Amino acid sequence: LLRGGVVYSPRPLGKQDILIGGGKILGIFPPGSESVVSLVRSGTVLVHDLTDKILIPGFVDIHVHVTGGGGEKGPESRTPEAKLEELLAGGLTTVVGVLGTDSVSRGPGSLLTKTRALERQGLSAFMFTGAYRSEPFPTITGSLMSDLTYIENCVGIGEVAISDHRGSQPSADTIRRIVADTRVGGMLAGKSAVAYFHVGSGPTLLEPLLDVVDNTPLPITQMLPTHIGRTDALATAGLEWLKRGGRVDVNTNSRAAGVLNSYRNAGAELLDRVCMSSDAYGSLPSYDGAGNLVGYDYGRPDRMLRQLQSMVKAHRWPLEQILPLLTSNPAHFLGLQRGSIAVGARADILALDNTSLAMHTVVAGGSLMLTPGCVASDMFSNS
Repeated sequence: LLRGGVVYSPRPLGKQDILIGGGKILGIFPPGSESVVSLVRSGTVLVHDLTDKILIPGFVDIHVHVTGGGGEKGPESRTPEAKLEELLAGGLTTVVGVLGTDSVSRGPGSLLTKTRALERQGLSAFMFTGAYRSEPFPTITGSLMSDLTYIENCVGIGEVAISDHRGSQPSADTIRRIVADTRVGGMLAGKSAVAYFHVGSGPTLLEPLLDVVDNTPLPITQMLPTHIGRTDALATAGLEWLKRGGRVDVNTNSRAAGVLNSYRNAGAELLDRVCMSSDAYGSLPSYDGAGNLVGYDYGRPDRMLRQLQSMVKAHRWPLEQILPLLTSNPAHFLGLQRGSIAVGARADILALDNTSLAMHTVVAGGSLMLTPGCVASDMFSNS
């Protein structure tokens, strides 16, 4: 029993007590409810006092390089694999694993294995098949459509690179086929599969995807472009994409607040088609005007939490307005039953300090995974 917290589902529900059992939310009760009082008196429930903490759904991060990423600066620049304790500290209770630039020394088989490991450790973990590279596509079964159809936790194809010098420069026909295979594979598997496109800073921006919209019967929502805040030009292209009914993924970084503010100013209803992701463990290379690599780092898995804190504290967004972009929106885009606090939902809940919004407690799949004195960790971790 999580007792005394102020709940956002992500909509505000006020102070509530949340009963959890069997990995799910069994009930949500107002303080002093006779049902809760009886349970506590019976001694049959474990009570976790979260008085005045803010309770929100666990973050749904659809862009995590769980097997590591990078490699643009040689083999020594490969970034590290995801660590359970780091994901939990960042509030990530649902992750979608992706491959990036390097699909040579890493592949979809190892990605599937890592997501299975995270599932066994208590998180919800899914994957995209494919990578930056197209033709040939890295797959497990031999085809993108078969991966979607036969691999249960495969929820789409991506992240396929467009408008980026690190991609395969796919033709219009190739991009159309990727989106078509995503649609049919999703239909056969009963999934809301998406074609997830990494968009670089090249001059074509979203034009390769607009070709699909303008010249095929495939719906615009079958595609989800990411890195939309990378440049001002791409952010503007993303706004036009939203106005046409599309959805976008904005990575959590120093540019994100400006992009979100501009989208909200254009119409708050547009935010229903925006999600955010961390690009955790992916490389963050910097290039000069001549295309030379001049800086290198990798994304940390606490970027979703830091973005939430920034939007609420520095940019004065209501918590209930920014929360869907980190929880229910990405879950909805991928057809995942995650990202909400509701009776019958999987019990993925974060408890935040009500002033600093610092992480206090993480519940994943109904289990306490992080508390002020303890955090679940990998088998070979020293934590």
